[in-house]
Amino acid sequence: MAIRASYKVFKSSFDSWEKMAHQVTEFLTTLGPGKVIGVSHSQENQHGVMIVWYWDVDSTETVAESV
Repeated sequence: MAIRASYKVFKSSFDSWEKMAHQVTEFLTTLGPGKVIGVSHSQENQHGVMIVWYWDVDSTETVAESV
């Protein structure tokens, strides 16, 4: 199994920043503090986006071993 960086996007044109932040914190809580890399956000006009960056286990890849 390989560990890789991953992300989840939360976006809305209608929900408030408070509601979107609540959704992000719920997701962060499920990840736990050891997996979180960071959170970024952006806004343009009525469109808000928050991205959660985190470490994930990819069971389809194998980690290369050095010899």
